[in-house]
Amino acid sequence: MFQERIRRGDTVLTHETLYPLFQGYDSVVMDVDLEIGGTDQTFNMLIGRELQKKMASRDKYVLSTPLILGTNGKPMSKTSGNCIWLDDSPQDMFGKIMSITDTQIGEYWLNLTDLDPQELKSLKPLNTKKKLAFEIVKMYHGQQAAQKTQSEFESVYQKGELTEYAPEVVTKARELLEFLKTQEPSASYAKRLLKEGAVEVDGQTVKEARALLKNGQLIRIGKKKFVKVVIK
Repeated sequence: MFQERIRRGDTVLTHETLYPLFQGYDSVVMDVDLEIGGTDQTFNMLIGRELQKKMASRDKYVLSTPLILGTNGKPMSKTSGNCIWLDDSPQDMFGKIMSITDTQIGEYWLNLTDLDPQELKSLKPLNTKKKLAFEIVKMYHGQQAAQKTQSEFESVYQKGELTEYAPEVVTKARELLEFLKTQEPSASYAKRLLKEGAVEVDGQTVKEARALLKNGQLIRIGKKKFVKVVIK
């Protein structure tokens, strides 16, 4: 943590105080009316609102939204390769949503769609994911593309040929276990999956933690999650 302190009279400025101040100052420079961000940025956005009042004598509105975790249950980031992009193809978008964990279905359902929350109680996880994936693909690519993509997905899923729908995950990991740690909630869970034979690489069960990965390999994690490795 950056510990250097800058003294101005009786005021002590640290990284923790300067960061929200400078970020909030963006609002003043850009003269914004509304700032939208995740709930983790609420404080910084409110600092900008206060600065806007003091420096520009006007209001700035703040709209905060719940954070949506990526396909591996961790915060979305480009380096983690766990993002669902708005410009993804229908196949990539559908496949990525089908690869999220069952525990994430609720947050996606409630925050990303207008679907009835009561349906969550009556549908099985697989059917819930398919409906969720269909709805989101429909939003960005239209109903016809969503229907075609779901039909194709169901066909290849039943045959076990998932290569076309496996979302690509960019990674620097070279060994299987290291890669699994980036895809699962904890290292211990990743190790357990390997030990139980719940991991396949290109259709073959692999239990060796240090097995080396190759670019483009298809990895099945558990019964439902499948990804294509892109090593960089």
